[in-house]
Amino acid sequence: MAKQQTKGAAMAKHVKPRRKTRGEPVALSTPDFLAEQKEQIRQLLPQVFTEGKIDVDKLRAALGDAADERPERYSFTWAGKRAAIQEGQSFRVCLDDELKAATVKELNLKRSDLFICRDVAIDDKLAANLALQCRLKSI
Repeated sequence: MAKQQTKGAAMAKHVKPRRKTRGEPVALSTPDFLAEQKEQIRQLLPQVFTEGKIDVDKLRAALGDAADERPERYSFTWAGKRAAIQEGQSFRVCLDDELKAATVKELNLKRSDLFICRDVAIDDKLAANLALQCRLKSI
């Protein structure tokens, strides 16, 4: 018995560890989309900034008639909606009876986007493709 254990231990010492292959390095931090968007606004409308922050009243005045101050007609709310908007995520809603793959392709959905559609509008193949492409919710 002792010889078998010793022999196994000796074999373990002679086995070379496999070399790990490395692909592209993965970023350990998420880009600060909010800071990028804020800088873009600063370049376009520097007058709307007060003490480094956006003054909403000045922004409304700068936008004039382009600002829509009406409340949302339909209210889509969920936990994390504000964070999603700040991170540049979007959501799309389709209430059609039928949805074609070509139509979905034109939307250019990202992995972080939320897509809501009717269950009867998509077949299993399209649902599987959508689930890989974005966050899919069917109603």
